[in-house]
Amino acid sequence: MYLFIKTRKKISDNNYNKTIFYVKYNLKYLISVFAKIRAGKTSFVNGVVGLKERELQEKCLNEMLEIIDFLPNVDFSILNAVLDEICDNDDIFYKNWDRMTRDAFYVCDLKDGVINDFINCKSIYEIMHKYIEDYYVITRRGIYVYSKSWRYSFNFNKSNEFLSDNTMNIKDVVLTNEFYLRNWSIVIEDEISLSRGNILSNSKTAKDTGKKELKALWGQIFEETVVYFSIKQRYEDEISSDRRLYTNYLSLEDRKIYNDYNFFIKYFTLRKNIIEIRSKIAFFFKKKLRRKKYKEYINYEAYRLSLESKIRQKESKFNNAIRFFKSLAWVNIELIEYNKMEDIDKKELGVKHKLTLPLRDTIGNYDTHDYKFVRDILNQLSNVLYTKNNSYFKDVDTRFKMGAFLFEHKK
Repeated sequence: MYLFIKTRKKISDNNYNKTIFYVKYNLKYLISVFAKIRAGKTSFVNGVVGLKERELQEKCLNEMLEIIDFLPNVDFSILNAVLDEICDNDDIFYKNWDRMTRDAFYVCDLKDGVINDFINCKSIYEIMHKYIEDYYVITRRGIYVYSKSWRYSFNFNKSNEFLSDNTMNIKDVVLTNEFYLRNWSIVIEDEISLSRGNILSNSKTAKDTGKKELKALWGQIFEETVVYFSIKQRYEDEISSDRRLYTNYLSLEDRKIYNDYNFFIKYFTLRKNIIEIRSKIAFFFKKKLRRKKYKEYINYEAYRLSLESKIRQKESKFNNAIRFFKSLAWVNIELIEYNKMEDIDKKELGVKHKLTLPLRDTIGNYDTHDYKFVRDILNQLSNVLYTKNNSYFKDVDTRFKMGAFLFEHKK
């Protein structure tokens, strides 16, 4: 049994490593994800975002180390100590970023110049400017995730930043004064058809907000440090001018959950069932003997819910063990990747991939029913306090409501 579980775990780990490799080297900066309703689009993206967070953090750290290598005569221990005192939060950092760079030149006794890496020429000011942001990201900020829906990052132990529509509409920034997307970030637009769907495809106003230009220049504006995910049920559920701008088109085909530790789940479930049966037998036996302590309870369920019974404490221990082993499950996702929009719906032109992600990273870090608040809003707006039972015999009013379609085209 031990060898079987160890072998299964090794296979799962290998599949997960292949997934990490695929996400790192295949998925670029503008990723379109689409699938049928409740097919696991958001959970898949959440799992991939966790991998992208670690990838961006690694790239940011490597860029810092490269800059340190470019400037061997700079005492970065002094510079880092100065930055630690002034890098408190976004409001302070990004408003004073340029001044911090000038101060760094003074602290390090630097003069601006040009550095050649045998491929490109870069100014010392430019690379120092980058280093200061990278240091702030690594030591304070972490990798930002922008989304309208709540999401928690297990990598950085923080919630996401809220994504407003205005910050994506760069042509309106002169009016709204709202733009706060930062380098080393991930942007998620979920259920995009709710806000910028196909219904606006022919709307000149919707197309002229600057979002298309932002996507077209995405890699240049953010220096290839920001990843964007667009999630919808169909690829057509997006403004037509935006559809051709993605680097990856992913169609989710299937999603299955499996667990390498099913043996332990079954074992603890059996143990729990055994103590439940023993508890029932003991209750009925003692009640039959007319023990005063048990006579006051109508039935076993009433006794079980009371604090007199210890069965729930015992069951809770087994249930916690079961929950723990269930949390170690994996999700197998089958998808088809297309290189361009014209290839979609031609499955023979797509490349099939099978990815494996931890269950916790796909559904354990966000609200799987984030739009449930809509029901509360609708209830508040409604004046109907009750509904009538539906009877076989319809009264006149009910008949006319059911037959209202007969009069749709009548004045």
